[in-house]
Formats: sequence, structure tokens, C-alpha cells
Amino acid sequence: MTDLSELAAAYGVETSYIDWRRRPADVPPDTIRAVLTALGADVSSPAAVRSELERLASDRRTRLLPPALVAHPGARLAALPGADVRVEPPDGGEVPLAPSGDAGFYRLPADTPLGECTVRASLGDRTASAPLLVAPPRSPGPGTRAWGFMVQLYSVRSRGSWGLGDLADLRSLAR
Repeated sequence: MTDLSELAAAYGVETSYIDWRRRPADVPPDTIRAVLTALGADVSSPAAVRSELERLASDRRTRLLPPALVAHPGARLAALPGADVRVEPPDGGEVPLAPSGDAGFYRLPADTPLGECTVRASLGDRTASAPLLVAPPRSPGPGTRAWGFMVQLYSVRSRGSWGLGDLADLRSLAR
């Protein structure tokens, strides 16, 4: 793996795909550089790419919390080892999290309410917060058989939508 492809992976940028003939294809390096530049990475030289990789690695080792978290009740949350980690549920209050046994992970209580929460961490004079979405481990089943309508929005056309359906057309259809 080259430094450029490693940096692309760190940013979540794909470097290959399956084409319309179902054959693997590689994304040209210039395209990868353009996408990474648009995402704010300095890829102006091989040294800049290496420096960006080192910066990302250092950031991952030293940041208190990830930028955002999604978990289900009872799951483990990643945070810097030794940090004081707390969750603020949507109904208020604050719940301290205990280390889960593995360094850098804290256990979310099993009775944490579903919805949007905030995670706060502190270590020495450093503090951080991140949004936490607490979701159920499984989506509930539909229960009894349900029926509904489905429409491809682009097929709902009017004179006001330039020949391609838009949300105003959907509103008209729903009425």
C-alpha cells in the first residue's frame, strides 16, 4: 500500500471500484489527490502525504474522544485511557462511564436511553465532547403485515419542477 492510498483509506476515500463490466478498476492518483485536497489534506508532495499520515496517527493516539459515536446500550465506547468519561442523556443528568477492562474503552450502561446524547471526557487540563447516538441493537420488526406507497421522486413531474420531480411535487402528490 502506498502512502497516498493509506492516506485515502484514513479519510474514507476509495482507491478502486468495480466498473460497469464488473472488472476491478483503480482510481487515478490525480483524482485521489484532488479528492483529498478537497477534504483538506495536504498532498502536494510525497513528503506532505507522509506528514499528513503522521499527523493523523498522532491525532488518533492523543485525542480524548472520536469526533462522533454511535452505540447501543451496554456497548463499549472508545476514549483515551485514563480519561474521566461521562454521558449526558437527552433527559438530563450525567452518567460516569467505567473502564470496560480493555485500555481505551468504557462501558455504556445497559439502561442508557435511546436517542441523542453527549459524551464528555477530561484528562488533566484537556476536555472534549462528542455527539453520541444511542441506537437499539436491532430494529424492531414491522409486526403485522403493512402496506404503503412508494414513488420514485424523479418520476413525479410538474411544470414547476423542470421535468424532474422535486419536494414540491411530492407535497402535491401527498395531498
